[in-house]
This record gives sequence, structure tokens and C-alpha cells, in this order.
Amino acid sequence: MFQCANAIMKCRELTFYIDPNLLDASMTRVVDEVLPRFLGLSHFRGYVALESDHGSRRKVIVLSFWNDHLEESEAASLAFVDAVFEVTGTNPTRQTFELLSGMLIDFNGENRIEIS
Repeated sequence: MFQCANAIMKCRELTFYIDPNLLDASMTRVVDEVLPRFLGLSHFRGYVALESDHGSRRKVIVLSFWNDHLEESEAASLAFVDAVFEVTGTNPTRQTFELLSGMLIDFNGENRIEIS
């Protein structure tokens, strides 16, 4: 389990399905409306959005990372859930995880961020 400044790193997962024609508008809304709310919270540490092709729909998984204190992010997270519902017409699923470890290497293979 990864600890940062005596707090356990948390990951909140939000999963939903969306029409491919709505995906760009949905991600624009995330960047323009949701991300600024998260950036205003002191415990927000970043996010990753993933897409998988499921025929006529796309499966989207958004992982947001938090330095514990998820209760402080609940209002912003629920606003994100509401925005997803407005765009997709479906309720996304949510789960919370504790981060065990991770690594990200840039496209050039030069810079690496490790979490362990």
C-alpha cells in the first residue's frame, strides 16, 4: 500500500458506457468542468481516462487519484456522476481502491514516475 505524507493513496474508479459520437464532447466536459473542481481540492493527485471499444458503445473508465480524504472530494465526484448521466443517460458505477503501486513512463522513455 502506497503512503504519502502519512496518508494512504486512494483511487476512485468511475465506469460508464457511451455512444462513440458523444465521447469527444464528454471528455471536453470533463476537462472544462470536472477537472478544475478536482484541481481545487488539496488532496487531488491526478487522473487517467481509459476507453475500450464495445461495438456500438465505448466503455470509459476514469481513475482519479487522491491523497486519502475522499470525503472532501465527494461533492465534486457526485457532480461528475451527474454530468456523466446528463451526457449518457445512464448511471456510472463507482468503486474506491487503495493504491498498491504504479509506474508511468513518458513516450520518449526518458521520464518515469513510480509509486510504490
